[in-house]
Amino acid sequence: MTRKQENVKCPDCGQFRVVKAGMVPSSNGLRQRFQCRNCGKTFYERNLSIGSFFGLDHNDPNVKLRERYLELAAMFKEVRKGSFLTMQKIIEKFKVQMGVKDSTVREYLDTLVGAGLLSLFKGSGRWKYNEGEEWDLFHVPVESDSVNHDRKRR
Repeated sequence: MTRKQENVKCPDCGQFRVVKAGMVPSSNGLRQRFQCRNCGKTFYERNLSIGSFFGLDHNDPNVKLRERYLELAAMFKEVRKGSFLTMQKIIEKFKVQMGVKDSTVREYLDTLVGAGLLSLFKGSGRWKYNEGEEWDLFHVPVESDSVNHDRKRR
């Protein structure tokens, strides 16, 4: 039996006609899977965008850019701290997942460092995620050009 989820918006079509569609294992335990009754797509809790969560227009470039910042931050938060090599693995995974270029990921990374979310220890080649600084990311000015720039080059 599936129950309609009134507060969950499909990240694909933007409709609220979403039902729970089981649980799937992940590295952090189980994740809820959802299915949209409008378009039929399935997605996971992790795939819920900040725009979907707040009911914002998912097609707005500024919302999409902030979602990308938050997704990259979430990838670093999962690991918490590490070496330059672990950072490279996170960056590669993000590039594949989001379909963006190296230069774009570097811009996003600079934004996370500028907001205080990531501390880079250059002499040691190490980094650390600063959970206490998460809200500062919402105060970072958003320049939607980099979202559109990547899309034009594909």
